[in-house]
Amino acid sequence: MLFTAALLLVPQAAIPDPAAAEPWFRIHHVPGDPPRVLVSANKYAVSAESALRQLAQQLAWKLSSESVAVDAKLGAVTIDLAFTKQPPRTVAHLIAASAGVDVAFHAGGERTELHLITAPTGESESGRARLRHWAIHWYQQFLADDPTLAQSPIVQEKGMQTLMHLGRLLLQGNDLEGAVKVYNRIFEQDDSQRYVPMALLRLTEAHFELAKAGGISEAKRKSHLERAEDSARRLTRLHPKLQASAQAAVLLGRILIADRRYSECIKALEANSLRLHNAPEIIDIYLLIAECYTHGELPDRVLHSLDLLASIRSYKEWSQRQWLDYHYLRAVGAEGMAAQSKDPEQRLAFLREGMQASEQFLGIGRADHRRAQGFVVLGRIYLGLGKYLEARAAAIEAMLDRKQLDVSWLQAARILEAKSKFALGERDEALTNLEVVIRPNPEQVPELVLFLVDALRDAGRFDRAISNAALLAKLDGRWGDEARLRQVRAMFEQATVSDSMRAFPAEAIEIARRVQDKDIQRDVAEIIGKAYEALNQIDKAADAYRGILR
Repeated sequence: MLFTAALLLVPQAAIPDPAAAEPWFRIHHVPGDPPRVLVSANKYAVSAESALRQLAQQLAWKLSSESVAVDAKLGAVTIDLAFTKQPPRTVAHLIAASAGVDVAFHAGGERTELHLITAPTGESESGRARLRHWAIHWYQQFLADDPTLAQSPIVQEKGMQTLMHLGRLLLQGNDLEGAVKVYNRIFEQDDSQRYVPMALLRLTEAHFELAKAGGISEAKRKSHLERAEDSARRLTRLHPKLQASAQAAVLLGRILIADRRYSECIKALEANSLRLHNAPEIIDIYLLIAECYTHGELPDRVLHSLDLLASIRSYKEWSQRQWLDYHYLRAVGAEGMAAQSKDPEQRLAFLREGMQASEQFLGIGRADHRRAQGFVVLGRIYLGLGKYLEARAAAIEAMLDRKQLDVSWLQAARILEAKSKFALGERDEALTNLEVVIRPNPEQVPELVLFLVDALRDAGRFDRAISNAALLAKLDGRWGDEARLRQVRAMFEQATVSDSMRAFPAEAIEIARRVQDKDIQRDVAEIIGKAYEALNQIDKAADAYRGILR
């Protein structure tokens, strides 16, 4: 809605008495759902302070002020009141702004309170938030429907500009739902507008941020991811040569990673890599490809992607965030290659490379959200290098920031903690601590349970290994099968050292009947075959080795 008149500053003049008999404002009650109240005025040379007091009086508002200085600023300014059918709160804002003052409304009691306060500045976050609120309010007023102006090309163009400004302010204020509505409105009005590509990009950002927000259902998360993906793909398809399209290609990669579609993400990013070879976004393209390979546990491809990036883009062109991504991913890739390497010298070289990358990442990334993960990676590398005290220190650092870790990384941190204690001769304490951790909810930390069972077996604590394996052995599926295998293995080793093998096969066969995985079935049958062989029951041993249990 465009203002049909203006509030103008005029030279100081005599200030009329606000208590004069004739009201300064005409009140209009507009029916509707909900009904609205609007005000009009046509008054010359009045005090801004008096105008606010008259407005509050006629609308039965309670008026209060932050300080005498605020009142003095309002009293020193004289204005004209010349407008028709405007929202009274908008009028109050305008009058206050004419004197460099702000207003706040409180509607908690029987009467609305109009509170006069110092105008905000951009020097504080609260001030910036308040200025954003002002701007949003004025943009919304401009964009209100006005049939007399709807056909004007100038108004349509300014309306699109205003929608873009409003959407940006809503994003900055974290009103993501509001931003989505604003950017969708651009398409509804005219999908050929020059603002559409940037609106598509911002729409993608808004939906992606909504998908990452906490406290939403999985269905809503998936819905926002799908909408973000749709707008990103539409932008890259319809406007491939624009800068916004390059940014959308990067966003699409992040969306697919968030949806755990790693192979599809690699294909989409590689399809864009040639087109974006000379664009700044190529750095993020290769970093995201490397990240996808970490999820696929392909460390050689991780390092290959990072080497390609380093060959085409100088470190000087990278942002600090990209530099941190690069070194974090190189550390993960190098550690993975060390774990796979069978050559001792090669393994050592990868461990040293991973240690250097991890230490660089942690040295700079003090506020990075992956910091705790970085300490887990570095701690495992230290273990591989025989630096047990350093590994213990890394485990402590990781556990200090454990709120940053999801379930799988928290398990990895606890395993690192236990291994570093074992290496330093603190085995009993480590095992006891792990048992305390897993007992309340073993099914939520299955890898940690299996690690504990293996550690107890290695320490010859067979009864404890069997009882902890039983915590998962009641489950169906992969984790239950892995636990049943370890349970049978611990029972066999206990029977071997205690010379009580005779009862073992029947007990083990009952457990084996629940195993579903073919490979694990074969491993369990082989253990039972060894037991029959130790009992000199050769026929049953031969059957067991062939997978026949009786």
